[in-house]
Amino acid sequence: MNLEQDSVTMEGWIGQYRIIRKLGEGGTGEVFLCQQSGLDRKVAIKRLLRIYKYDREVRERFSREARNMARVTHPNVVQIFDVGDDEGLPYIVMEYMERGDLHSIMDSGEQFSTVQLVEIFRDVARGLEAASSRGILHRDVKPDNIFLATDGSGKIGDFGMAKHELDPDITADGVIMGTPDYIAPELIKDVRFTQKSDVYSLGATMFHVFTGRPPFRDKDEEPSLGLLLARRLDGDGPDPCDLDASLPAFLCELIYRMMALDPEERPSYGEIVRELDSLVRTSELFDGVGEEEKWPEAWPIILWGVTLSAAIIGALYFVLSM
Repeated sequence: MNLEQDSVTMEGWIGQYRIIRKLGEGGTGEVFLCQQSGLDRKVAIKRLLRIYKYDREVRERFSREARNMARVTHPNVVQIFDVGDDEGLPYIVMEYMERGDLHSIMDSGEQFSTVQLVEIFRDVARGLEAASSRGILHRDVKPDNIFLATDGSGKIGDFGMAKHELDPDITADGVIMGTPDYIAPELIKDVRFTQKSDVYSLGATMFHVFTGRPPFRDKDEEPSLGLLLARRLDGDGPDPCDLDASLPAFLCELIYRMMALDPEERPSYGEIVRELDSLVRTSELFDGVGEEEKWPEAWPIILWGVTLSAAIIGALYFVLSM
């Protein structure tokens, strides 16, 4: 759900929560910034749209979102505090992510370094891994559903399409769950959604954020839905370094593997976290530097190391020869 920065000031209450303003609206719900009177804290409340008040399927999906979010407690997952009913409209009380979602933040023109983005996606992979360990499949990973905390850490949120592995699928036959730019190719073939499908969506999201456009789209292109879906069945995803040669080759290779056509060839969340963490640890040397530029920038440190080693060896030789 995309939370608009130019939010609408409102008055009123949702249960014990005083409405400060409306933050945004999605397919089935609207989100409000509220003040919790008892604890004096700001929260975000997602409430079912009134037009779905008597829609049993939508209400069930909304309730399932609350159950799934409540199953996962992790620093990189948007936290749920409470659920309730407001004149027949169910609502979910969540932590308020003041900085908003990654898509809106980048649209506003805010710039991130490569290492900052790597850290954000490492956090999100940890959150998805925590959800997966509890049997939760997100099914709609995209920039709009990645939120930033005030300390810059990333969190996965909006579990509106998520389901537990053991839950029955209430989606109608032939309906593809997810957002076309990020969905895994096996879903187009009506293959069962798995954890590796979320991995693909995370890879496609990373491709978009690091290169500035979604995979399988040319610059400023608006392809038809059919063409967009057909392109991803032709093979593995494109290489991000073909669009931005300044990206670290190791990062491009990881994204490429995450978008493999065969789900079994995609890395696990554990592998993704370890590889992104490795990139963070080397970022002081190589952040924003293309593979072909790394060695020139590292030469002063290499030269210093060689000189120090030579000095130590020389000193040892002098002592032993006395």
